[in-house]
Amino acid sequence: MYFSSSVFIDNFERLRLTVNDGKKGIEQTTGLATFLAVDMAQKETGQEILNLHPENRQHRERVTSNFVNVLCVGRRDGIELQVNNLGMIEFEQRKLDKKFSSNVLTTPVKRASETVGTRNYPSRPAPLLTLGLELVSGNKWGVKKLDNWTETFMTFFNDRLCGQDTFPLIVYLLRDHSFGSIPDPSKALIDALQLKFTSELSDYLVTHARIPDNWDTGSFFSEIPISIEELEDIAAESEEPEMVTGNLQEGEIDNSLPKNLILFGPPGTGKTFRTAELALRMCGNWLAEFGSAEKRSEVMQTFKQLQDLGMIEFVTFHQSIAYEEFVEGINAKVEDGAVHYIIKDGIFKEICSRAEQSGKNHILIIDEINRANISKVFGELITLIEEDKRAGELNEIRVRLPYSQQLFSVPSNLYIIGTMNTVDRSIALMDVALRRRFEFEEIMPQTDLLGVIKVDDEEINLSQLVETINKRITILLDRNHTLGQAIFMRVSSLEGLISVMKYKLLPLLQEYFYGQWDKIGVVLGDNLKEDKDLKLIVEDKEYDTEKLLGKSHYMDQYDPIYTVNPKFGTDEKHDIKIIKSIYE
Repeated sequence: MYFSSSVFIDNFERLRLTVNDGKKGIEQTTGLATFLAVDMAQKETGQEILNLHPENRQHRERVTSNFVNVLCVGRRDGIELQVNNLGMIEFEQRKLDKKFSSNVLTTPVKRASETVGTRNYPSRPAPLLTLGLELVSGNKWGVKKLDNWTETFMTFFNDRLCGQDTFPLIVYLLRDHSFGSIPDPSKALIDALQLKFTSELSDYLVTHARIPDNWDTGSFFSEIPISIEELEDIAAESEEPEMVTGNLQEGEIDNSLPKNLILFGPPGTGKTFRTAELALRMCGNWLAEFGSAEKRSEVMQTFKQLQDLGMIEFVTFHQSIAYEEFVEGINAKVEDGAVHYIIKDGIFKEICSRAEQSGKNHILIIDEINRANISKVFGELITLIEEDKRAGELNEIRVRLPYSQQLFSVPSNLYIIGTMNTVDRSIALMDVALRRRFEFEEIMPQTDLLGVIKVDDEEINLSQLVETINKRITILLDRNHTLGQAIFMRVSSLEGLISVMKYKLLPLLQEYFYGQWDKIGVVLGDNLKEDKDLKLIVEDKEYDTEKLLGKSHYMDQYDPIYTVNPKFGTDEKHDIKIIKSIYE
C-alpha cells in the first residue's frame, strides 16, 4: 500500500512557501536536501563524520546519490523531474548531481576545507550541518549534522503552508514506500523512515507530524504509487517542456541600461524577476513575448542557461564577506609536509576575465548588496567599476592587485546588478561610495497583479486588501516595510488566504510592530470595526490580571495581553466578514 496520489498532491502543495520567492525556496530546499543526504549517508555507513575529500569517492558519491534521490521524483527522455523548490516540480536538463557538485561540494564544503576552524551550512534560514572538520592532518573535508540541529530544523518550515507540521515532508520522502500492515501510523512511519534515515531524524520527523485522522480510510492509500504522469501534471509545464536548448534565442542588446544598477524595495515585490529580465536585456536574449506572465518560466529557463554558460554569476553579500573572497586572496595548501601558498581568484575577478576573453556582455548579480562592508569587499576596485574608468574608456584606470601583482581593470562589457530589501536597511544608510557609483531603481508592491477570491456569492479583493494594509503600514511605520504582492500571489482559495494571514502576515506584523499589538490592530482596521467579533487582534481571556496577580493599586500599570482572534479560521462566513472588514 502506497500513499494515494491525492494524499501526495495535497501534502506536496502544503510544502510551498507562503511567499512566491523562488530564490529563497531553492536555497532552503538545497540546504534541507543536503542535510537529508548527509543523514542518509550516516545511516548507510554507520559513521557520524563523513569524509567528502575529492579522493574519497565512496562518501562523495554516496551523499551525491542521496541528494539526487531526495529531489529527483522521476525522469523522462533524459530530463529529470526535479524538486528544486519544495512544493514545485520542474523539468530540468541540468542534472542534480552536477548542481550538488557545483553548489555544495565545490563551494561551501571546499571553502570550509580551506579555512581555519569549521563552518556551518546552510547560512539561511539556519544551519543544519558542520563543515570543515579535520579528519587527519591536512584533510578538513569532514561533514556531520550540527549537534543542535533539532533547534534549527523547524526554521525551514516557518514560511511554508504546512507551518510546523512535518507530515507533508514525510509523505514526500516516502512517496514510493510500500506499507504493509498499518494499524499504528506512528510506528508505521518510523519503521519506514528508518529504512532510509537515522533513528534520531526519523523519530524527530514523526514526533512533529500531525497525522491526519483519516489515516486508515480507503482513500488514504493506493495499490500503486503516484505515477510519473501525475508527477508531470504537477510540474510547471505539464506537456512537452518548452526548454531553451541548443542556441539561445537572441534579441537586441539594450545599450541604454546602466552598467551599475541597484534594485531596492520591500521583500516580495518582484526584484528577482526584474533582475532576470535586466540580465536578459543586457545579454541580448530578451524577446518581446517574454513580457507576458505566461512566459515567466521561459524567462527563468533562459536565465539559468546563461548562468550555466558562465555569462551570469550570482553572489550573496553578508557581513563577513571580504576582499579575499570577492576579488582575490591567498590560500595555504599542505603537500608532502610542506606549506604552499596559492593565489585564488574570487568571483569578481573570474567573471571579469571571462568577459574580457569572450567579448560578450556578462552580468554579476549581488544579492543583499547592502549587507556587506563595501570598502572591505571592493577595496581599491570601487573606483574601477565607474563606467568612464573601465577598460577602453576615456578615463581608464588600472591597478596592481595586492596578491597576484597583476595589473587589473574592469571590462566595459561587465554589468553589475545589486539588490537590497529596504526592510533590512534603508537606502539612506548606504555606503556613500556605493551610492555615487550606482543608479537605483525602486521596486514597490504591485498590488494590481492580485485578483479576487470567490466564495459562493462573496468576493474578497486581494488587491484592495493589500493596498489598504500597505497604506496603514506607510502611515504608522514607513513605505519600506510595505507588503510585496508575492505573499499573496499563489493564494486562490479562502483556506489558502487564511493560512497566509495566520502564518505569514500576522507574524510579519508582529516583527514590524514588536510588542505594539494596538498598532497591529490599527493596520488590520480593528479600531474602525463596530462589531468586536470582526477584530483580528483581541484580548487574551486566559490572562485575567486580577485573578493572576490579585487586587492592588498597581493594577492600572499592566497592559492587556493580546492574541489573534481564536475564532479566525473556524467559520467560513465569519472569516470572510473578518477579512473584508479590513479594507471595506
